[in-house]
Amino acid sequence: HQLTCNGVLEGIRICRKGFPNRVIYLDFRTRYAILAPKEAHKAMKLVKRPVTEEKKNIAATHAVMDKIQLVGDKFQYGHTKIFFRAGILGLMEEIRDDRINDLVAMFQGAIRAFYARRIYKKLWDHKYGLLVVQRTVRNYMIGKKWLWWSLWLALKPNLKSGNFELFKMELANKIQFAQDHLDEVVKEREAAAIKHARITAEVDEIKVSLAGGTNAKEDLLTKISKLEDVKAGLQKEINGLNAKINAEKENIESLDEGLKKTESNQSSLGREMRECESRLAQVQDEKADKDAQIKQMKEECLHQEELINKLNKEKKTINESKLKEEEQIQSFEDKCNHLNKLKIRLEKSLDEVEDNWEREKKHKGDIEKLKRQVEGNLKLTQETVSDLERNKIEMGQVLQRKEKESSSLNGKIEDEQTLGGKLQTQIKELQARLEELDEELEGERGARARADKGRGQLRRELDELNEKLEETGSNTAAQIALNTRREEELGKLKMELDENNITHESTLAMLRQKHNGSISALGEQIDTLNKLKAKSEKERNAIALELEEVQNQMANDQNERQSLEKQGKMIQQQIYDAQARLEELQRALHEADGSKRKITVENCDLVHQFEEGERLAAQLSKDRTSLTTQLEDSKRLADAETRERINLLGKMRNLQHELEVMKEHLDEEYEAKMEIERQLS
Repeated sequence: HQLTCNGVLEGIRICRKGFPNRVIYLDFRTRYAILAPKEAHKAMKLVKRPVTEEKKNIAATHAVMDKIQLVGDKFQYGHTKIFFRAGILGLMEEIRDDRINDLVAMFQGAIRAFYARRIYKKLWDHKYGLLVVQRTVRNYMIGKKWLWWSLWLALKPNLKSGNFELFKMELANKIQFAQDHLDEVVKEREAAAIKHARITAEVDEIKVSLAGGTNAKEDLLTKISKLEDVKAGLQKEINGLNAKINAEKENIESLDEGLKKTESNQSSLGREMRECESRLAQVQDEKADKDAQIKQMKEECLHQEELINKLNKEKKTINESKLKEEEQIQSFEDKCNHLNKLKIRLEKSLDEVEDNWEREKKHKGDIEKLKRQVEGNLKLTQETVSDLERNKIEMGQVLQRKEKESSSLNGKIEDEQTLGGKLQTQIKELQARLEELDEELEGERGARARADKGRGQLRRELDELNEKLEETGSNTAAQIALNTRREEELGKLKMELDENNITHESTLAMLRQKHNGSISALGEQIDTLNKLKAKSEKERNAIALELEEVQNQMANDQNERQSLEKQGKMIQQQIYDAQARLEELQRALHEADGSKRKITVENCDLVHQFEEGERLAAQLSKDRTSLTTQLEDSKRLADAETRERINLLGKMRNLQHELEVMKEHLDEEYEAKMEIERQLS
């Protein structure tokens, strides 16, 4: 038996019956533990001993598959792997993707919530700050008008209760100064005692000396009396100093006790001041709140009274409008009757209009035929205009080309002119050079004539010498040698003169040839430039003539086009006028029907408005009674608040009196302290 489809379908069937997909427990745990993380962690903790990684992986895999709850035999557990049927592993991937999407969405939601809360907190802080600022500004504005508060702010910086710490520090500094100077006073006392002992010793010595001698007895007695006086004075000083020291000690103790008392009084006064200030602040806050409530109630009352007045006015206006509406209804009924009559007339006129319309229709058909004819003519004219425009564009392009060519020719002419100028300058330079060469030639010719003269003279000298030689006939060998040398030099000079003549003639011939060639070339170039200039001028004139012809044609075509467009517009205007008449007649009919419907609708609306006005008047009367009761309650509350305020003001005055008494007490203590310091100093 042969398998169908070459065995592919049979293989797929066998594959689907088995478990083609398999995954190791470790890989399954690492990839799919996200589907049930808590269950997998709990299962891994509950593994029995001996605990191994493989046991943990198997337990986590079982927990994940229990959470997914796949129906039937879609998978099987092995010793080291988990086996899946075909397509189940794809399902697992889809479940994992859904789980990841949920987690990502949750994470995004948490982040967005965090940012939203932060923005909300910022806005709330801003709002709360604004409320605090408004409250403080409101309290300040209330306190600015309150005279007691302004008086308190003016007196507060000058009060000693606020500067009690400074007063305390000054007293402590004075006590410290007294203690420091106390040691100095004690030292002075000790020095006085030593001095007293020394004086007593001297007195004893004098007494001994008196016992020894009788003559100086009177002097010694006087001295003794003086010394005793001094001793008595010193004793008095010592006693006075001891008294001062004792007094200072007593003063220091009394000051310490006074300081302790003042500190205790200060703490008690500070507490009382804080309590008073807190009470004052509470009272002021309550007062401000009550004032604000009273103002609000007054504003509400005024608003309610204004509303009542407005409603009364509206009631009056509604009654007046009702009467007017009734009059209008009657007038509208009259108008309706009149409109019915008009409708009959309009129906008659409509029949006439329909007849006219049919006539207009026929006329319109004729006009449409004319329109088609005109449109055909228009199309032909448009085509001719488009052809003319094309020709115009082409001519414009030709013109642009010609202009470009003429500009290029002008440029060439200018270049040629510049070249001609350059060549003329070169010709002038060459002519100047030729003149210089001619001068040089003349100079060379003069030199040649001079050389010829010199040659003639030399020849003459030679002849004379030959004659002398022939005459003498007795020449020595030395004279012969000299003669030969002179002859050689003469020959050399002749050769050099010949060579110079040849070179001068050749250079002259070359220069003449070059000069003639350059002059002929320049003449040819000037001729060609003149010819090109004449040609460009002819072409320019021809192009200008063509341009004028094209412009004339364009002007004629435009005039024809404008005339045709005017005719078309006139025909269209006639058609539009006929259509506008028809539309106006139809509009008049529709407006008559619409006005009738509007009148009926407005009548119903006016009846409803009147009923609503009566209801509003009843509600307003109820609101007015309730507002009057609220006003009375608010007045009672305001009276109670004023009483409380008066009581608080009395308490405040008592506290101020106590403060003044305390200030006087502090001033007395300060004066006593100053007196002690004066005594110490």
